[in-house]
Amino acid sequence: MTLRGFRPSRELDMKQEMQVPRVLGRGPNALVLPADMSRLWMAHRCVSDAKKRYGLSNGAISTLRALISFLREGGEMIVYAANATICKRADNQSERNLRRHLAQLVEAGLIVRRDSPNGKRYVIQHPDGPVEAFGLDLSPLMRRSKELGQAAAEVNRESALVKFMRKRLSSLLYRAEQAGHVDLVDEYRPARRRRLSSEALSSICDKLQDVLDTELARSEFVRPDASEGIPAAIDGHYVRHKINTEYKEKDPDAVSNVTSQTLTEAELLQKIQDRCPEALSFAVRRPSSLWEIEEHALTLAAWCGISSELLNAAIAKAGRFKVSVAVLGLFGRRSSIRNLPAYFNSLFIGKRASGFQPFTLLT
Repeated sequence: MTLRGFRPSRELDMKQEMQVPRVLGRGPNALVLPADMSRLWMAHRCVSDAKKRYGLSNGAISTLRALISFLREGGEMIVYAANATICKRADNQSERNLRRHLAQLVEAGLIVRRDSPNGKRYVIQHPDGPVEAFGLDLSPLMRRSKELGQAAAEVNRESALVKFMRKRLSSLLYRAEQAGHVDLVDEYRPARRRRLSSEALSSICDKLQDVLDTELARSEFVRPDASEGIPAAIDGHYVRHKINTEYKEKDPDAVSNVTSQTLTEAELLQKIQDRCPEALSFAVRRPSSLWEIEEHALTLAAWCGISSELLNAAIAKAGRFKVSVAVLGLFGRRSSIRNLPAYFNSLFIGKRASGFQPFTLLT
């Protein structure tokens, strides 16, 4: 047979070899598991999600992706490529890094080294097909695909829980700050920047929630005190009270002789009506008593974004009437206050609470 007549048969044999999956069925390192590319790529994505659980770096994930790219559907699970060829597909990493990443994959049990006597990667052929192969075996990756999927699902769920708990913690810290629990806020605020588990974040959130619930339950039992200047109603008639208010004069032209004045209920009602026309314009009808002034002011507080927890805490500390006066004064200045709830908190619970007189807001 001439050389020219031999070539077509050799090309035919090569085509048949490419079309028929080569399965190693004999020898100590024989493989009987053909490559399922969809399962392999799915396993790769799962390993990428759960890489910290298996102690893998980003470079190891890139190396695993490069190894899978050498396989073919239904073919062998052995990679025969040299290190230099693998490095080119693995983001052009150095051979030193490649050896380190391969060691990580072997330690995680995702690949198996099948070393030959001379250290090269090749396959021993038999007339009936390949018998023994030496190279990088990826069959453990496909065998463990179900386990890898479960690990990835657990990691993704934990990540979602941590994200949720961080948002919940931020909300609770804001509410605790509004309620005046500065020590708790300073203690737990750094937790948002730490890498804590969802269980640890949940424990912190539960502690803050318990404190806020206790504060809310206690504030619900607070009742108005007559010493705070709240008029008492008997048979539909209001008893006249004298309320001693101290003003801090800011504008000499705006108010005269307002320091240490003693005003009756009618005089104080008239002063509030004169100083807060915009706030009182939102009432269903013009308030005719201090009690109606308070009810309208508490309604305006909700419109201004002041939470019920913060409002109850301020009333427990300063009294219903003083809080109402402050709300009316702040409502008229709301356009110049960037964060009205936070400013309200500072006046009654924060640093400015000491010595604050709500009546100064009426000037």
